[in-house]
Amino acid sequence: MIRHTLAAAVLAAGCAAGTTVQADTYPSRPIQFIVPFTAGNAIDIIGRAFADAFKNEIGGTVVVVNRDGAAGMIAMAAVANAAPDGYTLFFGPNGQLTLQPHLRKNLPYKVDQVVPICLTFESPFAIVVRPDSPYKTFADLIEAGRKAPGKISYGLSGIGSIPHLLFHMVAVRAKTEFNVVAYKNYALLVPDITAGRTEFGVMAFGSFQSPPMKLLAVLREKRHPRYPDVPTTTELGFPAESAAFGGLYAPAGTPKPVLDKIEAACERALKAPATRKVFEDTGQATEFEGRAGFAKRLAADSKNKAEAVKLLDLKVQ
Repeated sequence: MIRHTLAAAVLAAGCAAGTTVQADTYPSRPIQFIVPFTAGNAIDIIGRAFADAFKNEIGGTVVVVNRDGAAGMIAMAAVANAAPDGYTLFFGPNGQLTLQPHLRKNLPYKVDQVVPICLTFESPFAIVVRPDSPYKTFADLIEAGRKAPGKISYGLSGIGSIPHLLFHMVAVRAKTEFNVVAYKNYALLVPDITAGRTEFGVMAFGSFQSPPMKLLAVLREKRHPRYPDVPTTTELGFPAESAAFGGLYAPAGTPKPVLDKIEAACERALKAPATRKVFEDTGQATEFEGRAGFAKRLAADSKNKAEAVKLLDLKVQ
């Protein structure tokens, strides 16, 4: 149902009756980018870099507004319930549309209240160990897990989080089991890995550089351009779909000509050297997909997340 809704929403986005917004006068006032995290978060940093380039391409003012809390649902609800005029947009990841609907009975918004405009980034996760770890390769880790199921501990940021879901899928496909330890943030996890209290971590790019960790594999279909020598779990035989990706979304009913204009500006903004540098510096992979491609990717991810939630036997809240 979610899969069909996401794809259909793109086609229906410009069909709201009675709107007076015209693409030739858009934007005539500031555009808000609602970001679902606090200032200084990696997504906030790339959101602001993207906003700087986007305002030049769209020909107007863009204001970044941080609305953190409730796993991004507060920010998504703010956009879902905003006027469909192109002046309130969501900049952030996919989980609010592809993961949370499978975890919660009562969302403060409906999936079909929001339409994707453009995919701008991918935030992969890596499986990391301390530099002197006895596990030299990902195969070493899998073999150790098979010999001692549930005895080897790994850390990540939250039970039921995207990295938890993805790595659990890998473990199931590898026919092994590890003991997961949830941390509030990666800053608390790194010292435990370094000291050997936790054998490895499943961490977002940009979170394991200080102190440096050794990467065993990347949870991604394609190798990360910053670490071209590090294999992906997919190529090692344990497929892992892209962990977190995202971009720009609008309230459903936003006129098609306005969406067309935003999508075109989005593509040009991503080509700006300053934008690409900030994305790369924070470990994000810069990618572009327009409305149709973005909606298709969200639909596929929703299906994958539903499978992962079922495998983990997570209780719907």
